[in-house]
Amino acid sequence: MKLENAQIEWETKRDGITLIALRYFSHDIGDFPLQMAGILAVPSSKGPHPALLHLHGGAQCAQEEVAFAWAERGYVTLCPDWSVLAGVNDAPHATVWPDGMPFIYQTACDASEASIGHIVRSVRQGLSLLASWPSVQSDRIGMVGISWGGLMTWLVNGTDTRLRTAIAAYGCGLAPERDASASWRAAFQPLTVAHTQHAPILHLNGTHDFFGHLDTAEDLLRRVGTKARRLYVPNEDHGLNETARACAYAWLARHLRGDGSIPPEPDDAPAPHKQFYYAPNPDRSAVWRTVSGATSPATGRWFATETHTDGLAISSPIHDIAHDPTPARVDLWSADVDGLDGLFLRWELDNLRVHAPATAQLIRGEKGIHLDPPRNRFTFFIRTDAIPPADTAGLKIALDAPCDTTVQLALFTAPEIADAHRWDAPSVTCRQTGRQELTAQFGDFAHTEGTHTHLPSEHLRVVRLEVQYPGALPAKVLLYEARFALISAGDALDRDASAKPDPLELFESLHQSGEVFDAKTARKWARQVRKDRANWDVDSCSLLRPIIPPAKYLTV
Repeated sequence: MKLENAQIEWETKRDGITLIALRYFSHDIGDFPLQMAGILAVPSSKGPHPALLHLHGGAQCAQEEVAFAWAERGYVTLCPDWSVLAGVNDAPHATVWPDGMPFIYQTACDASEASIGHIVRSVRQGLSLLASWPSVQSDRIGMVGISWGGLMTWLVNGTDTRLRTAIAAYGCGLAPERDASASWRAAFQPLTVAHTQHAPILHLNGTHDFFGHLDTAEDLLRRVGTKARRLYVPNEDHGLNETARACAYAWLARHLRGDGSIPPEPDDAPAPHKQFYYAPNPDRSAVWRTVSGATSPATGRWFATETHTDGLAISSPIHDIAHDPTPARVDLWSADVDGLDGLFLRWELDNLRVHAPATAQLIRGEKGIHLDPPRNRFTFFIRTDAIPPADTAGLKIALDAPCDTTVQLALFTAPEIADAHRWDAPSVTCRQTGRQELTAQFGDFAHTEGTHTHLPSEHLRVVRLEVQYPGALPAKVLLYEARFALISAGDALDRDASAKPDPLELFESLHQSGEVFDAKTARKWARQVRKDRANWDVDSCSLLRPIIPPAKYLTV
């Protein structure tokens, strides 16, 4: 097929979907003709089809799998590639740029020297290519941008009237502390086009995103007004979740296939399918926790998220009440107290579909938290705003895992998941199958860049737990609890599985300390545990609060 100003380099079919690698002329940069590389995917059905332009973010490139995934959902999809300007040198189908073109991250330069303007211009040429494709409904073209691609989505939607809708993930503008020239900010901050947003736009953001700060997003969305909606993912940093992915699918379906209806922002009235989230203060280290709308705290800040029947989830603006002077609690996280508050999965940089889908889900059961389906290797994070006491020596984590499972702990001393703030502990291999306790002293952690010699535990903000199963078919791993603990100098990272206290003594001591049930329940539970040790192992976790026991142990 011949296209004006475009050359097809190869074409193939997979499951009826046509995949095309092409280059299209965008504009001249001096005497250099910019030929933008891209992947085009066409659905297997006859059409006409709505169309989608997917713009990747930094450290990414245009991928066949991304275009294919969107085409599976019925969209003619173009994924332009600007990976070289993002520092990616091994993309399979990359755009060639003139020598000396600055990376997109170089924002301290004058706006006239920046590369971002050339990328935005080439994206708009990509919209022309989509509109001219024979099977495309030219009045139903949308755009999805990730990270830096999300930031540029605001710029495209603010300068081009051909989009019917848009989704910007993370990229709401550079934070005030980011090093950027005044001319760059005046030309390329999304705020500069807030009042000229043409199409309805959905913003997806984690509450702790390092690239798109929550207050930056709120300022932008407030200025855009009624054409914008938001979805905030609690405690995430540059990542989303299954709710956000379903939301993106529903938003595009409404605008590119349906009538384009936009639901109102949630209010403060409790309702089915509405969830309220609360943080004690505006600090970026604060943990967002679920609360009841009928018993909302009197201080702090909150937002509500309402999920509609088609999967579209919309969050309210952030509402600030007052600063909470109450000191942060000491415990890090506990399944029996907080459920999933503070716990999150982080998506990787690979940008399949919306970003990289978190295919496993966090499931809370009566025995703890686990991933479903299980994976051979997974990583999850626990966010905390706790301030450990001065004499706190380290961290304890109780989990159920098969023998030879490898566990790696890392701590972050800032809200952002970044190497500059990361401290690693030596990895440990589980020496038994079943429940076991892992401990790590703060002195065992080393800074990943070797620039610090002492872990400032008072600034601990995020714990990362990486688990590597043995073999190809892993058993289910349960995370029982993670907590700050007073660890003696003799404690090692792994605990001898044979050293277990008598359950009756353990639970009676827990009752006496006021941590568990009444005396009769504690004794009955302990006797049942001792009788049923094969299915419910108890280790030396006297410094940990007990997990939720099975219902049969609670019957008095």
